[in-house]
Amino acid sequence: MSNELSTTANQGTGGALANAVASREIAEIQGAMTMAKRFPRNESEALDKIIAACKRKGLAEVAQYQYARGGKDIVGPSIRMAETLARCWGNVHSGIRELETTATHTVVESYAIDLETNNRNSKIFTVKHERQTKNGAYALTDNRDIYELIANNGSRRLRACILSVIPGDIIDAAIAQCDATMNASTDPLVKRIEMVIAKFAEIGVTTAMLEARIQRNVTAMTSQHITTLGKVYVAIKDGITSVAKEFQATQETNGNRSEPLA
Repeated sequence: MSNELSTTANQGTGGALANAVASREIAEIQGAMTMAKRFPRNESEALDKIIAACKRKGLAEVAQYQYARGGKDIVGPSIRMAETLARCWGNVHSGIRELETTATHTVVESYAIDLETNNRNSKIFTVKHERQTKNGAYALTDNRDIYELIANNGSRRLRACILSVIPGDIIDAAIAQCDATMNASTDPLVKRIEMVIAKFAEIGVTTAMLEARIQRNVTAMTSQHITTLGKVYVAIKDGITSVAKEFQATQETNGNRSEPLA
């Protein structure tokens, strides 16, 4: 499996290089398909590998995202969970590649292929070289900023592509094991609360904002609060949502609160 960001087209004379790279990628995929037919996955062993991976606390903590939309909580497997599923399921080729780049935008494709069944999914989309803020959009000129923007947008589509070629019951089993891993955590609740506060502080979310969201003092957090906030943190870090969207209401009301609700 590959999930590198590769450039297959560019401006000017890049067209010839794009064709060469595309031909090489086709040959690589054809070769990988041949090997997949010779060495097909053992589904029972693959599932065992997935469950074993989901017993690791490090993965379980970032396995799911959660964000609010239209008054409802949207929950799903994160890109890290999708990558783990693809690796353990085996014979899945996936990635992100640039199809065209201009000064103002990049056309990108995210894709995933089950090399055994030829079941595939791809998404082509355009990423404008700009960043949205509360005060409007501004153009990005730094190559690193543009690369990170493309990678972030590509990863979200890549997650959907990978999940489309993994059987639904396998995904459900993985998520159930991640939930069980988190529920079985032996870390003291106080330590877990401290970790949540520290993580959100890194992305500009204050203790007061957390308290407004959970409607209680942070010292009164339950394991469920910690699990939910952990999923929100993953969604923000993955670029699925933002601090402004998830904590806007709390930011607006913080100035009117003297004490968090118990």
